[in-house]
Amino acid sequence: MGQILAYVLVGAQLDSLMGTEYVRDAVCIGFICNEALSIIENAGLMGMPLPEILRKSIDALKSEKNA
Repeated sequence: MGQILAYVLVGAQLDSLMGTEYVRDAVCIGFICNEALSIIENAGLMGMPLPEILRKSIDALKSEKNA
């Protein structure tokens, strides 16, 4: 958890240095998507019905991870 906060703080500092407002937001969105995918994957492992497109996406990510 502390490491995630450090990444967000670094993103905020980069935004400050560059005069932009999107680096911190991109870091946050990346972590949110990662956690959402993890929650969906765990729900599927517990037997919760998932839409076919989500199931195929998770299987594709698993096969990429194992390759």
